[in-house]
Amino acid sequence: MSVVLVAGTHSWDPKDPDWHSPGSPFVQFLMSRGVFPVFGQQTSEHGGIELRPFVWSTDLGGVSFGDGDLRVWLAAGLNLYSYIVPPLCPERRLPVDRTNIIAHSHGLQVVLVACRAGLKINTLISVGSPIRKDMDSTAKAARPNIKTWVHIHSDGSDRWQVFGSLFDGRLGIVRKHPLADINEFVPKVGHTDLLRDPDQFHHWQERGWLEKLR
Repeated sequence: MSVVLVAGTHSWDPKDPDWHSPGSPFVQFLMSRGVFPVFGQQTSEHGGIELRPFVWSTDLGGVSFGDGDLRVWLAAGLNLYSYIVPPLCPERRLPVDRTNIIAHSHGLQVVLVACRAGLKINTLISVGSPIRKDMDSTAKAARPNIKTWVHIHSDGSDRWQVFGSLFDGRLGIVRKHPLADINEFVPKVGHTDLLRDPDQFHHWQERGWLEKLR
């Protein structure tokens, strides 16, 4: 089964590929279990073919009040829609039943914008994503276009989930997403270990998350 990988904040650096990039330990793990990340293809300067993940700026958003500060996610969400459903050749889109997404951190906001715009996906797995009040209306509008949503969160070891929800207009700490079908709690894995630490990859199979992508 196929899956599109959507990075979180400050995760894109062409000189330092992260978990969502071709050849990463997480990508190799997925492929060894029969789950194949979707990558674009581009001709390199040497004439070969380079695989490219979905890319957005991964700039920090949501750090001040007002919808204008969410524009980085709005633009990225529309780009994600075009990545999966090319506007000039929609016949080459991924079939809905093969459109699965793993999104890390604020990558969730990007996915929600895309789904609000009309992208339909089979399964969404969000990992360590901040739950933001200023994205509530977007999430509610997106939800009918997401068949199955698994939200994975940790404990106090993941401070970035909390920091990523600051300045959203809500008081308190929220780790579970109220609109997800399933909220999964995994202790002591921080913000990125489930995607970067091979010693933690076993959770994906043992907890049945990979089966949700099939």
